[in-house]
Amino acid sequence: MGSRISSVFARLLRERKLVRARTDRKMVEKEIKAAETDLDDANDSLKQKKFKWATIQGYYSMFHSGRALIYDKGFREKSHFALSVALRELFSNELGRYLIESNYRRHWG
Repeated sequence: MGSRISSVFARLLRERKLVRARTDRKMVEKEIKAAETDLDDANDSLKQKKFKWATIQGYYSMFHSGRALIYDKGFREKSHFALSVALRELFSNELGRYLIESNYRRHWG
């Protein structure tokens, strides 16, 4: 995290939608395992031409991967939006943008 945090990140911290938390390696590993399972399920759904489910499962693979990343930095989120903001703030604009765009497509695409 840079020396200056965005106003959105600061607001989410104030509102407790994003919190500093004691996280450990087991939490990170659990999220990685969930991401791998969801990705495997998405691939199986694609093979069965279940495109809607593949999209949802693919999104949740990204979601759990993002959680693993912010857990590793000592944060927990209370919403999908908070996760995307945390990814942008702690890692890169692209990570947060990918999560937001895929969530949009999952609901409206």
